[in-house]
Parts: sequence; C-alpha cells; structure tokens
Amino acid sequence: MMPSLKSAAEAALARMDAGEETWPLSVVTALVGGENPVRVFRRHRGLTQAALAAKAGLKQPAVARAEKGGRTSVAALKALAGALAVDLDDLV
Repeated sequence: MMPSLKSAAEAALARMDAGEETWPLSVVTALVGGENPVRVFRRHRGLTQAALAAKAGLKQPAVARAEKGGRTSVAALKALAGALAVDLDDLV
C-alpha cells in the first residue's frame, strides 16, 4: 500500500526538522539523469572547482578529473565528500 501524500509530506517534514538535508528537484534530476555527482553537488553548493579543491585540500586538476569520471583515489573522494558535506556514498 502506498503512503498518502499527506503522510509522505509529514515524514519529509519530520526528517527536515531532525536536521536531515534534503535535495532540490534540480539536484535529484541531475543525479538521476547521470550527471557526475561531484559536479552536481559542487554546483549546488555554489563552488568553483578551485574553491572546492581548496576546501578539500586538493588541487583543481584533481577536482576536474573527478568530475570527468577519471581515476580518483578513495582519499580524494573522501576529501571531496567532506568539503561538499555529503556522504561518500553520494559521490560513488
């Protein structure tokens, strides 16, 4: 049985009240559409590649490589996730 729209909305509001971040439709649509998660979350946070790199303790080419789906170490992905305030699972 599917939950009613009202119960789904109440559940979402409860999660937000508990401090859980929710994503706008544009982020969800981009991710479901196959866009690179690093790029999607970087843009959502309003960061340039250089700003994200500085925040993550990386160099800008490492962010560009991650956004293109190139070889990226687990350590770099963890740093990016931390800088973007998302779970590592959200990036991989």
